Amino acid sequence: DDVRNVFIDNLKCDACIPGKDETFYSDPSTIFNKPGAVDDLLNYIAETRNPSSIYNYFQNNLHYSIDQPNTQLWFLPDKDLYSKHESCASICNYVKVEENMDEDAVGTSIPNIEPLTRGLAIKICQHHGFDRYNIFINHNTFAPHVGDVIKRIFHSHPRIRLFKKDKESLRDQIRTYEIDSYNEGKGLIILTGAKLRLGISLPCADIAFNFDTIKSIDSNYQTMFRVLTERHNKQYGYYVDFNSKRAIEFLYEYDKIYGNAKTLNVEDSVKSLQSLLFTFNYNGLNLNAYGKDDLQTHMGFYSSLIDKLQLDKTHYKAYYIQNNNMVQLIRKRLTFIDRDILQQFQSFATSKPKSNKKKQTLKKGDARESMSESIEEEKEKEKEKEKKDIQSIIEHLSTELPNLIILLAIFAKEQQCSNLKECLEMNIHDISLAKKCLCETIDETNIIHCAFQDYNRETLQQFLMYILELLERDELLYHTLVFIFDNSKDMNKDGIIITMSPEDVEHKIIEHLTIRPEEKDKYGEVFTPSFLINTLLDELPTEVWSNPELTWFDPANGIGNFPMIIYTRLMVSLTKWEPNETKRSNHILTKMLFMNELNPKNVKISRKLFGKSANITCSDFLTNDFPLFDIIVGNPPFQKEKEEKDKKQGGHGKTNLWEKFVFKSLKLLKPKGLLAFITPASWRAPPNKNDTIYDVLTNDHHLLFLKIYSKKEGEQFFHVSQRFDMYVIQKDTHGKTTIIDEQKNKHSIDVKLYPFIPNYEFDTIQHLLSDDGIDVIFDSFYQKSQNQTKGNASEEYSAKYKYPVVHGITKSGLVVWYCDIKHTKHIDVPKVILNFNEQQYTYPEQNDWDGKYGMSQLSFGIPISSKKEGDDILKAMNTEKFKEMIKATKWTTYNTDYKMFRFFKKDFYKYFLLHPVVKLQALTRGHLERKTRSKKRKGGTLKRK
Repeated sequence: DDVRNVFIDNLKCDACIPGKDETFYSDPSTIFNKPGAVDDLLNYIAETRNPSSIYNYFQNNLHYSIDQPNTQLWFLPDKDLYSKHESCASICNYVKVEENMDEDAVGTSIPNIEPLTRGLAIKICQHHGFDRYNIFINHNTFAPHVGDVIKRIFHSHPRIRLFKKDKESLRDQIRTYEIDSYNEGKGLIILTGAKLRLGISLPCADIAFNFDTIKSIDSNYQTMFRVLTERHNKQYGYYVDFNSKRAIEFLYEYDKIYGNAKTLNVEDSVKSLQSLLFTFNYNGLNLNAYGKDDLQTHMGFYSSLIDKLQLDKTHYKAYYIQNNNMVQLIRKRLTFIDRDILQQFQSFATSKPKSNKKKQTLKKGDARESMSESIEEEKEKEKEKEKKDIQSIIEHLSTELPNLIILLAIFAKEQQCSNLKECLEMNIHDISLAKKCLCETIDETNIIHCAFQDYNRETLQQFLMYILELLERDELLYHTLVFIFDNSKDMNKDGIIITMSPEDVEHKIIEHLTIRPEEKDKYGEVFTPSFLINTLLDELPTEVWSNPELTWFDPANGIGNFPMIIYTRLMVSLTKWEPNETKRSNHILTKMLFMNELNPKNVKISRKLFGKSANITCSDFLTNDFPLFDIIVGNPPFQKEKEEKDKKQGGHGKTNLWEKFVFKSLKLLKPKGLLAFITPASWRAPPNKNDTIYDVLTNDHHLLFLKIYSKKEGEQFFHVSQRFDMYVIQKDTHGKTTIIDEQKNKHSIDVKLYPFIPNYEFDTIQHLLSDDGIDVIFDSFYQKSQNQTKGNASEEYSAKYKYPVVHGITKSGLVVWYCDIKHTKHIDVPKVILNFNEQQYTYPEQNDWDGKYGMSQLSFGIPISSKKEGDDILKAMNTEKFKEMIKATKWTTYNTDYKMFRFFKKDFYKYFLLHPVVKLQALTRGHLERKTRSKKRKGGTLKRK
């Protein structure tokens, strides 16, 4: 395993909780969840009794005097450090983001590394293997809660020194402490995040340990250079990467970007890749630690590195068959092609913009120099535009070509072509003869025409002809694509899944078959990773895998992600029932698995994967008839669909396609049948008046299992910014539900007792629920756009527009506009005003005891019986417990759902006042800014927009 995993989820929130003493903050057990794992890492680096420790490797294999004073840079990770991100975020998230985060961590994790540097420094000082080192900490984190205490802890520490911003520069402070340490006969370990990776030259650094998770080749190259600055008597700089996978990928990435671009075959490419072991002196290869005459041992070490780092022909092919690597390889080759050739693809890659050129007329007396300068500027703009156009073409081709090449390869048998050039020529001819890509004519259609339906026949033929011409004129690109084609051609047999694992199919085929924008819009297609499918299938009752009589159905099959994995599982679990592999496979494919798909292209590919005898229909699931099934699985389309009446009315009303899939699938289940779906999370929200899906899933049937995923995970897995759920439902039965909430906590609850299901905070919600809920004040009477259109609203107060309406509540205050109509259900009604915001702000004006305000469609009111009750509600809203409850009740968007409060006790706020866990906001930057703004506001004066 990568040693960097020691730090993942290993920090506690307690590490930065305020109000503790120095002993508390100095105790590694209050900092780390797994302090033993940190000890293991330090042993791995410096344990003198371990001959395989890194320091012993330096001493014995590299002949480096590790006992002599040296300076080490330890680059620590700043992502996924805290075990409970959601609850830790409000306590520990005080970092200066722009200076201390890696390239993909922004907005996804807590980058506060101060506790990590503190705990690690203390652990290092306690470890005997580091007795000869002092520690310098540069955590670059704004931590007001604990900052002063930490400074006191390390102020007089004999071996640990903190970077002080009010003193000399960082470089000078490091240099000073290095000199002090060397004078004591000690080396120096510098603990840092991303700060020292760029910009600061440190000639003192001898060794760099990289523990972070950054994948960028340029970032790691820069990290490597931190130890390559020359100084007197310094022979080598040493870079130790604790991410073994990244160490391998670095070589491939470096070769791909900076390697030999003229390499034409796999053998030469592999040799070029292997030569980088000497270029970067991997594991001290050039140091000849085995003696000058021991060539055999030296070459044995070289060979073992090739095996360990997977730099052979087999792994080279496997690496470049992966989609991202394939795209980058093609992109690299395209950058060497003449621009004149690439510009032929301009119409395919971009829409030609209208010219921005303006006719210039030189007036009498104008300087000719001004005209010349203007012409030069136009020329520069043209050059820049041409450069962007070429880049756009390269991006377009590098993503289209893998899709095209893979399809040509796996359908080569049907088209009776044996090589790439022949298959291109065959398709150029066949496209003009093939029928339109429809379910009714699927056997007579051309797969390339089906896959590129956004091109008409003539355009697609022209595109393929340009590709053919491109390959004929550029041998480099030709050999690159032939390499991809030849490595995919062995997958052109019918029933690919019979001889390949779902993982191989995913990596070698599915990843390259990009879902085009028009397919996503028309069919709602989305790729479901095998990891998620397996997680869902694991929750089905175990007995389903040993029953050969059950029927399985995927109503939105795509190209068969779900059935592929089900097939593989059944092939193993039914071995005892039918030992003959061929008979078992045939039974599963013809008697157990059933698939339906609307996109003809996907149906053609599915039949290639499962064979012609597989049960695959091409039809609209919602309008077609199907028999009953025992188990229905899948990931139905996420998007909404306009109904005909809505289209005629401008398209405002929409229905969720996936909900229709759920309802129909439940009808198609046999008694006690199972539904296993992945869908958006909106079904769990407080229902609207006519919503029925929540009752159907929780009351009419047995919700056996529910796993809740966050919006971040929605982006990670499906590239959509929304939450999603996976669940298993058993028809016509009842019982408790096992729930894995968004924070990965497990619950067993009776969901029939909940009118909605939060993302987490189940105990809190349960305490708040009541049959006699709050009569929330909400309607669209004061909808701003309608009132402005009618001339009933203004942003300014006047004799006519005299009724104030709260439209928004922001960190700057209440946003108020004015109306000329008095709404008696709002105005003169005592209430506390809340907003639809992601988070709830609290200002005294929101306690509308006097009934002064109306509310727009973006605000709602909670009725109150006294001014004190209003004040208490605002106090409750300012508690950490309430804020966490608000975070836990987001389903479709970031909005706070007013309907939720209809199910709460009228005195719900008392629960939060008894369980305050009040966040000490006065010390945070955000609150300090708010306090400053509050002082600027004169009592009751509100921001108006």
